[in-house]
Amino acid sequence: MYDPETTDLPVLDNFSGAEGLVRLSQRLMDWYDAPISDQEIADVLGEDLIPAFRYAQQKLDGKVRKVTLEPAFCHSADVAFRAVELGYPKVVVASCFLHDVVEDVCKSIEDMPAALNDLARTFSPEVLHAVSLVTNRYQLIFKRMVPKVDAKAGMDARGVQAFRAALDVVWYELPANSVAIFEEDFQRLGVYLDTEIDLTEAIKIAKRDRKFTLGNFLERRLYDLYVDDLVAHAANTALQTEGHEQVTALIVKFMDLIDNVRTSEVSNRLSLYKLVSKAESVLDRVQTGFLDLVPGDLAARTTIPTVHRIVQVRLVDQFKLRRRAVADNFSETRFASLVHFLAEHANRLAEKYNVPKERVPVIGQLEDQVRAWNSARAGRGW
Repeated sequence: MYDPETTDLPVLDNFSGAEGLVRLSQRLMDWYDAPISDQEIADVLGEDLIPAFRYAQQKLDGKVRKVTLEPAFCHSADVAFRAVELGYPKVVVASCFLHDVVEDVCKSIEDMPAALNDLARTFSPEVLHAVSLVTNRYQLIFKRMVPKVDAKAGMDARGVQAFRAALDVVWYELPANSVAIFEEDFQRLGVYLDTEIDLTEAIKIAKRDRKFTLGNFLERRLYDLYVDDLVAHAANTALQTEGHEQVTALIVKFMDLIDNVRTSEVSNRLSLYKLVSKAESVLDRVQTGFLDLVPGDLAARTTIPTVHRIVQVRLVDQFKLRRRAVADNFSETRFASLVHFLAEHANRLAEKYNVPKERVPVIGQLEDQVRAWNSARAGRGW
């Protein structure tokens, strides 16, 4: 229950006012003891979303999230439920259900064509396109590159050249049916490694952390490239269609980020650091690559400005919530640095994004705006 003396949001951050979604979300944790029927899904989501629910459930069966160890499908479902709660159309909700499927079922990049073809047999081109966009292809490519490079590759030009050579080897190993899918991604990675990489930050981190490698640094930077591509596509779509076409993939990414913020491990500092790094990457790149480029009236038609603000406020709120939880419940000295870490980032982010002290009412108002916008759009038949 909500206790204003101890927390800013309900402890589990359940879906406000959406009893059916809350119940269905909770039931997913008991799936093996009490399977959910198609009728239960239809009663809450409608019959049209049963295929996306079942497909994601089947593909993610047996997989768990790395940090929280919750079933992977629970996360995908909760991402979709957030989209439902905010009134997004079914193409967005279906894409939310399926957003992790390709990355999770593909053990290597060679598996991606078959995964996409399998999706295409069941779902619309719009859903397939959104899932393809939200899939981090750079991560799949990088996974194939890493074993080809010495783990002790230096934090210098020679180390970068080793990864560049590995990229070429992976390209030549790529089956013919994958070339068209990955060609632009390989070219973009090549340009980055040849002309854009800056090791200044990496060298500073390596001096503080002996376990930090060039591979760790590249993995972070490739996430930024992935986000840049996602944002650029959304901006181009908004400009070319004058805001009348849904920027589905970026909305899915925001729903994913909101749920990641909610479910991150409270006492795992590395997990929290990765979370805040990725969240800032998305927020800042959406600001510069979308909100600063797309005229305000067009951007507003996409709900991106409002959802962008929701993520900013929720990110700060959840970090403050975690700081309080650790400070109140873990008094041992070894947690003192974690309390400081959480407080430092919460305060820094609050200042950076100009987040008010009273965050809960702001979140509610922003979510109401998104619902109203989606309702009006549905009423106009968009």
